[in-house]
Amino acid sequence: MNDVDAIRQLVALCGRAGDDDDVESWLACFTPDGSFGRSDTDVVHRGHDALRAMFTTYPVHGRHTTSDHIVDVDGDNASLTCYLTFLDAEHGFALRMFGIYHDVLVRTPSGWLLRDRRLEVVHEAT
Repeated sequence: MNDVDAIRQLVALCGRAGDDDDVESWLACFTPDGSFGRSDTDVVHRGHDALRAMFTTYPVHGRHTTSDHIVDVDGDNASLTCYLTFLDAEHGFALRMFGIYHDVLVRTPSGWLLRDRRLEVVHEAT
């Protein structure tokens, strides 16, 4: 599998792990010092312990769909932007959020992993 396909696969696995409430598989998508933040807050969750705490307290369950992946690979580093559409399973799979992921990835001995993920929130239903 080429690098671009491997990175797109990682993004899909990360979304699916979130949808399945599988925190261990979701954490496996991040480097040990990986981070996640959103544009509507200054909070950045860094490291597996902080990411686990964020994951286990997130109140909404649904389906993550990503599209229009733009990947730039530079050796063992890469960046990716893609659209996120999140459908809320608790409300008939209504649109809950639309956003843009801005990811920084690194190649590791086990494959590509997220070092930093920022979610630019474009729209979030209230």
